[in-house]
Amino acid sequence: MKKVMSLILAISVFISGGNLCAFAKKDESSNKNVIVNTATYEDKGFLRTIAETTLASVGPMIITFGAAVILSKVVQVVSTHHNLMKAKKAAGIIEVASNPVKVLQDFDFIMKDLKGQEAAKKQLKSIILGIVDKNAKHIKHGDRKKAGPGANIIYLIGPSGVGKSFAADKLRVLLSGTLSNPYVVEASDVDKQSKASATEQLFGMSVKRLADKEYYEQSPIISRLEATPQMTLVINEYDKLCTPELDEKIRTLKDQGYICVNGKKIDGSGLDVIITSNESRESMESGNLEEVIVDDGTGSRTHVQHDKAFRNRVNLVVFDNLTKEAYEEIALPKFDTLVKDLKEEYDINVNLGDTVKKISKKVEEINQGARPIFNFIDKLNADILNNVVLKRLEDNSYRGIELNIDYDEVTNNFVIEEQVKEVSNVLDLEELVAA
Repeated sequence: MKKVMSLILAISVFISGGNLCAFAKKDESSNKNVIVNTATYEDKGFLRTIAETTLASVGPMIITFGAAVILSKVVQVVSTHHNLMKAKKAAGIIEVASNPVKVLQDFDFIMKDLKGQEAAKKQLKSIILGIVDKNAKHIKHGDRKKAGPGANIIYLIGPSGVGKSFAADKLRVLLSGTLSNPYVVEASDVDKQSKASATEQLFGMSVKRLADKEYYEQSPIISRLEATPQMTLVINEYDKLCTPELDEKIRTLKDQGYICVNGKKIDGSGLDVIITSNESRESMESGNLEEVIVDDGTGSRTHVQHDKAFRNRVNLVVFDNLTKEAYEEIALPKFDTLVKDLKEEYDINVNLGDTVKKISKKVEEINQGARPIFNFIDKLNADILNNVVLKRLEDNSYRGIELNIDYDEVTNNFVIEEQVKEVSNVLDLEELVAA
C-alpha cells in the first residue's frame, strides 16, 4: 500500500511540474525567470496570476494525495473486513447451548469414555448446567450473548494424562456445538524468548516486521474474539505459561466481560475459556501467591502460584489419579482394536490372556497417566510385525497362525508364543470296524 501511495504522489509531482513549466520559463541569456504570459499579468494583476497558476500546479497534487488517503482508508476497511470474515470462518458454526435438559442428556453420552473421573464429571455437570441455564434466560429476554456479563472460565487441574484435554474437547462440543472450532493455545505457542510477555502475545498487539519496517498487529485470539464473541478458547498446560499478569487478564474477562487492546474494548462477555493445568488442588488453594513446595507424587506441578482473586473467579474441577480398574477400562478397547487390526491386515489371531490386567497394573505403578498405555500398544504391535510378520514375509507363513501374548513385569517385555495346532489322526470308520 505504501508503494502505491508513493507512485501516486510521484505522478502528481510530475503533473504539477508540467504546470509550473507553463508558468515560468528560464531566460537563457539573463539566466533569470520571466513571466511568459504578460497579457495575463497586466490584465489580472501579479498576485492573482500567481494564485491561479499556483492552484493550477498544486491542485492536482492535493487532489491526488487526498485520493491516495481515501484509497488507503478503503483498503484498510476492506482488509479489516476480510480478516474478520476469515476469523469467523475459522471459528466454524457456533450453536449456543440453551436447553439444559438436552445438554445434560448429551453430557452423559459424550462423557462416557472419560474413565475413572466420576467426581470430576459430577462437578462438570453442575458447572455446565449453570452456564446453559443462564444462556437460556439471557436468550429468553432477547439477549443473544452467552452467560453475561463476563466470560465463563472452567479450570481443569490434576495429574498429566488423566483426561483433562479429552474433557475440554467434549465441553467445547456441549457449549458451542459439533460444528464449532475452538481456538486452542498450547504452551509451546508462547515464545519465551520474545520481549513480549505471554499476556501480550495472547491478548495484545504484537510487533511484525515486513522488509525493514515494523508494524503492529493484534493477536489471533483477539481477531477471532472480535469476529465471534461467542467463541471457545482452550488453553492447555496453563501451568507452563501462567503469570500473575495473565491470571489478571483472564480474571478481568470474567469480571468485566471485555478486554482492552490498544485502547479499544473487545467484547468477551460470550467467551467460554476452558483451561487445563497439571497442578494440584493445593496449588490453587495456597493463597495469595504463597509458594507450594510439596510434591504430592502424582506428576502434578505443585509449584504454580495464583492470587486468590483469580481462584475465586474460575470454576475449578479437580481430576484425580486413575486407579488400576480405570486404566483397564481405558486399555481394553484399545488392545481389542489392535487384535482386530492384526486379524484384518495379516490374518493373525492374537490371544491376550491377562495381558491387559498386567499392563494396567504397570501403568498405575508408573503413575504418568493413561499415555503409557498407548506406548505399550505400539510396542506390542511392533514386536509382532518385526518378530513374526517380517521373518515369514517371503512365504506368507504368518497368515492363519495363533499367537499367545503375555507381559513379563520383571523385564518389561512382551512374550510372544505361537500356538501349535494339534493334528489328530482319525481312523477311518471301516478300518476301525475291521480292527
